[in-house]
Amino acid sequence: MNKYIVSLMVVPALFLALATPALANSQVKYYQTNYQTNSSSQQQQIAQLYALIAQLQAQLAALQIYNPGYPTYNNGSYQNSNEITRVTTGTVEGDGDDAVRMEGSVTFRRDSEARVWFEYGTSNKLSYSTQSIEIDGDSGDTEDFEITATDLDDNDVYYYRAVAEDDDGRYVEGVVRSFRFDGRNDDDDDDDDYYDDDSDDGDWSLEVEDDYYETGDTIRVDYEVEDEDDNNWIGLYEVGDSDSNYVSFKYVRDEEGYVTFRINREGEYEFRLFDEDNDEQATSDEFEVED
Repeated sequence: MNKYIVSLMVVPALFLALATPALANSQVKYYQTNYQTNSSSQQQQIAQLYALIAQLQAQLAALQIYNPGYPTYNNGSYQNSNEITRVTTGTVEGDGDDAVRMEGSVTFRRDSEARVWFEYGTSNKLSYSTQSIEIDGDSGDTEDFEITATDLDDNDVYYYRAVAEDDDGRYVEGVVRSFRFDGRNDDDDDDDDYYDDDSDDGDWSLEVEDDYYETGDTIRVDYEVEDEDDNNWIGLYEVGDSDSNYVSFKYVRDEEGYVTFRINREGEYEFRLFDEDNDEQATSDEFEVED
């Protein structure tokens, strides 16, 4: 009987002694396999990141050479000029079925010349340039200019700005503005602003009283809409911001009238009028707010 008891105790012990190295080896192999799997996954992720970087570098290079015939878009940076005090982006007027005349001005610091043009596009990337022209002015003078942009598509919103280059090759840029191109031909009435519409159905328009305010002032903006709707709205924007990045907004439910806004921060602003589908229909003149 005792022999059987001893045998029963020895067999499990031998089994554990023999099985332990195998279990240990199995665990080592598991950890090795798991490490190799994680290492492979990390290598794939690194390779994907390198591929993404290469794509972004290619896109950046494409932006930098988008229009070799004119100066390269310098990403909105302002370069100090000894000859130009300021560049102003003006309004646009229809100039045919697929074109608009863009207006701008340059204020000269001293007697000098400047090369001017407009950058424009359907986004803030401003992927196109107009032709450039030469203008000159005396110290302290502001000289106006206009250049035509062609091949525009109906019902697209375009962003644009005036750019000037001084004799030293330094750029000074105006603020970015926007308009919706509707393909109307305004050649027969040059006095009409591009946003005007002589049809009996009414206009889309925005108007502010002044071009300068102090922080905390109440600013009145008059509006007129073509299609009365409870979901038409006016947004307050810092100049150059996208349509989704409004400071504040108000609905306008009447065909015409006015609303007021209060601005407590310095900057350059404008109002934009949108229809019920959130399509921009009009933009006010820019105005400045200072303390």
